[in-house]
Amino acid sequence: APGEQKQRGYNWKIDMSTHKFGVGVGSQTAMNGASFGVTSAMAQCEPPRITSKKTEDFKNTHDQLGRVRNLGHGSKESHPEVYGKAPPPSSEVWDARSCIEGDYTFEEQAPDADLGKSHTPGFRNITTESRAFGVPTVRSDIPKYATRSIADNQNYGDDVNAQYLLYPPQFAAMGLEDTSFTGPLPKEEVLSIFKESGCCDTLSEAEVEAVWETAKQDADGSVSVRSFQAALNDLLEAKR
Repeated sequence: APGEQKQRGYNWKIDMSTHKFGVGVGSQTAMNGASFGVTSAMAQCEPPRITSKKTEDFKNTHDQLGRVRNLGHGSKESHPEVYGKAPPPSSEVWDARSCIEGDYTFEEQAPDADLGKSHTPGFRNITTESRAFGVPTVRSDIPKYATRSIADNQNYGDDVNAQYLLYPPQFAAMGLEDTSFTGPLPKEEVLSIFKESGCCDTLSEAEVEAVWETAKQDADGSVSVRSFQAALNDLLEAKR
């Protein structure tokens, strides 16, 4: 049974029914007198202290770790079991749920008949014309200036879209657009670009002229950086 001494058949040579194990504090002192300190510490009782009621009220209403704060409203037994105000018996009185869900009819939920209409005489949006009013976002109805000002934020139909902003071209950070590689350029400018980049170091002047003529024929007379690069790649592949 729980708490019952278990008999293991040992020969203790003592009376197990009356003997107590351990060293007593009487004639023999345990731990060279250290047991007296343990006994006095366990049996010590703090003497009563007399303080003011203000101090005790502050201690009682102070925050305590892991306990509900005492607000000084008396003991728990003096409080009712249910808090709050009972709902009104009538179902016609609106409560919080009715305010959130609402109780409007379909006619009350419909928009006003004059929604979007002006009531001021002379300003009513009624016309017999069938044209569209207002200014379009893309001004394709006016010509674009040859040299566009930096203060001109008008969209003439050539502005970039959202995809361009999310995925810009490879050399957009350098101020180069795709049209910079596909637009026609003078011969001197195209050759200087490829010679400065080192692409024509292994070619002679005759081979460079041949590449230019090939690119000129493929692009119908107007050579761009991309068309010259395609003709140059064909020549380098043929020499391998």
